[in-house]
Amino acid sequence: MSKLGECLTIKHGWAFKGEFFAESGEQSILTPGNFYEAGGFKYNDERERYYTGEYPHEYLCKKGDLIVAMTEQAAGLLGSTAIVPKDNRYLHNQRIGLITCDEKHITKMFAYYLFMTKSVREQISRTSSGTKVKHTSPEKIYDVEVSLPDIPTQKKIAHFLWTIDCKIRNNIQINDNLQHQLKLLYDYWFTQFDFPDENGKPYRASGGTMVWCDELQREIPKGWKVSTLSDIAVLQAKSVIPQEGTAY
Repeated sequence: MSKLGECLTIKHGWAFKGEFFAESGEQSILTPGNFYEAGGFKYNDERERYYTGEYPHEYLCKKGDLIVAMTEQAAGLLGSTAIVPKDNRYLHNQRIGLITCDEKHITKMFAYYLFMTKSVREQISRTSSGTKVKHTSPEKIYDVEVSLPDIPTQKKIAHFLWTIDCKIRNNIQINDNLQHQLKLLYDYWFTQFDFPDENGKPYRASGGTMVWCDELQREIPKGWKVSTLSDIAVLQAKSVIPQEGTAY
């Protein structure tokens, strides 16, 4: 077993002054809100706090920096790690730790995933302080005990996990895009009523007949009506026992 303090260092952020916070700007301040509880960087566009004052340049993060949440803004967040996604965009404040790894003993990406393990999170949580909001410190994290494989093995493990994470992110993006397209299609067909007519052209935009509906207080396509789900579907509560060779 090794202690994290033997293979990495953690640097506290800078105390940015509230008088220079703004709703827009070139750099925004990192907060615990930029972390997923399970780990990973979370874009926090709606709650970003930009900074317009002077600050030491060393607290401007670089793409690929490894950061850790030192304050538990939400349950389970303490000790969560993330990889900074952009250059010259994010500022490192006091509630965030910047991790620097001794690459002879631990690689950055292995450390990134190591902080996601139950053992590391529990050790950090047990030594945290505070009642309503828990805090930790570099010194407390340095005392966390971990098992470290050799560097080649660390690289293989981290590469394997990163590949899976990339696949998950791609699938999420695909699903989000499909959901967006579905909403647009629904709006196009059932709000604007520009579903394809018998000639494949947008119904309403191509002069399709619209009639006034008193119940909806709006025009709807001719031949359409207001109905309830029970008028077109039957709810069956009867259970079904699957039989071998039968498809449902």
